Amino acid sequence: MAALYDCGISDIIIEINGSEMPILDGSIEPFIFLIRSAGTKDLDIESKLLVIKEDISITANGVTASVSVADHLLIGCRTEHGSKDDYNLYLIKISI
Repeated sequence: MAALYDCGISDIIIEINGSEMPILDGSIEPFIFLIRSAGTKDLDIESKLLVIKEDISITANGVTASVSVADHLLIGCRTEHGSKDDYNLYLIKISI
């Protein structure tokens, strides 16, 4: 997400086919290089804001995504390795 933000991209579809998503591992530079090499296109449409009015949580195939009402942006990701007791928690707080 940081690479997309750095490249000014706000509308994108990403398909991931791998065992693990890179997160907070310092891997942004190759992604920025690849995005800039591929190029971007202006859509000439106005972006719509997503306004969260109530907490939402969705679980599918053992994965949960949650969105909560807040006065700031807080992005969190918990990665599990092997067992439910062996995990890392990453949090990023951005004040708007």
